[in-house]
Amino acid sequence: MGSTQTRATPQDVPIDEALRLRDAAAQAPTLRLGDSELELSDGARRLLVEVFARLAKGESVLVVSADEMLSTQEAADLLRVSRPTLVKMLDEGVLPFERPGTHRRVARRAVQEFLEGRAERRARAMERFAATEDPSDTDDYMTTR
Repeated sequence: MGSTQTRATPQDVPIDEALRLRDAAAQAPTLRLGDSELELSDGARRLLVEVFARLAKGESVLVVSADEMLSTQEAADLLRVSRPTLVKMLDEGVLPFERPGTHRRVARRAVQEFLEGRAERRARAMERFAATEDPSDTDDYMTTR
């Protein structure tokens, strides 16, 4: 599936250059491209600093479109679940999907939002579980089944 992404590696931007660019971007109110000088917003500056900081650490950086549609296998890989588990999640309405033809497609943004909400969902589940405890029970353990 054709994805909209750009990869930068430490081979593309050597560590010493990435360090210099990170430091310059952190202080730069503008960016010069050829004969044009563009004012950097705070968000654009933070993005540049983050990209160059990761490259300076020797990490690769992958920039992808949040609107990109993923195959079920790609979405399953990002969620670290099997493809059948992902399909079950889709069928149960846990994640939204589209079916432009015969195959399901999942928005990368939906996968990212699901991952970001994982800690909150776990906390709510633990609260519901704790609410099932019987305060009159003096045992030191809780039966789960």
